[in-house]
Amino acid sequence: MRTRPALALAGLTLLCAGSSRLAAQAPTPRPLASGTMTGTLLTVDKPLSGLIIKTEAGQQMAWRLDRSVIEQVARFKRGDRIYVIYRELGGGDRAVTAVGFPGSEKKPVYVNATGHTVRLRTGPYVENACSGYRESTQVGQFRLPRGSTTEDEAPCWCCSSIEQTCEPANRAYAPSDQATGRIVLSRCFP
Repeated sequence: MRTRPALALAGLTLLCAGSSRLAAQAPTPRPLASGTMTGTLLTVDKPLSGLIIKTEAGQQMAWRLDRSVIEQVARFKRGDRIYVIYRELGGGDRAVTAVGFPGSEKKPVYVNATGHTVRLRTGPYVENACSGYRESTQVGQFRLPRGSTTEDEAPCWCCSSIEQTCEPANRAYAPSDQATGRIVLSRCFP
C-alpha cells in the first residue's frame, strides 16, 4: 500500500514527464502581428511619458513610451506628420517599435532610443513590398549602440537585439516613393 506522499510524488513525476513531452510538441510561435498608424502629432506629455496623435481617420490615440523615446519625440511640434509602428502583444496590448516623422530629414535617420545596443537591417522596396531580398548585398547591417544614430537611403528596415536578426519588413513611411525622415526606435523585435 502506498502512502500519500509516495502517491503525490508519483503524480508529480507523471505531470513533469507529461509537460516535457508537451513542451517538445509546442508549435513554433508566429511572428507578432504589426500595424502602422499615421496622422499628426497632438501632444507630448513629458511627465507622463505620453504621446497623443490624431490618426488620418480622425481618432486620437495615446501611447506611453520610455523617457528616451519621449525626449526624441518632444523635438517635434503639434501638427507635424507622424507614424507609429507597433506590434500586437495579445490581450489588446501593443508595443511601439518606432515613431517616425516623414520629411523631417532628407534621408531616413534612425535613432536608437531603446536603451540597448540593437541590430538595424535595411533593404530596398522590391515589387511594392519590404521583402523578397535575393542577395545579401541588398541588405544593410548596422550595430547601433543606445543613443546613437545612423542614416541609410534604403526605405525598408527592421531592428532586433544584437544577438538576433530580422527581415527588413517595416517601411520608412512617406507619402511618395522616396523615404525620408527621423525614425525613433522604441522597442526592437526579432
